[in-house]
Amino acid sequence: MLHTKEKKPMRISKKVETAVTDLARRDRTSPSAKLDELVRLAIDLDEDATMGALADMRLQGSQKTVSHAKAWK
Repeated sequence: MLHTKEKKPMRISKKVETAVTDLARRDRTSPSAKLDELVRLAIDLDEDATMGALADMRLQGSQKTVSHAKAWK
């Protein structure tokens, strides 16, 4: 069977390995697939938090507003 994904060696603690294995067993999937899912979710959450913080900084920097009609002139 050919692999479509490149393997990456990673070091994780025994507690994390046990948790991922338990979650994979619960969801009837492989530990590597569960770890991939969890990492993607963590990245999405981190991106959301970063973008939210950036949006908050932009909102606090300027309170000037422009009307719709003026913006599209």
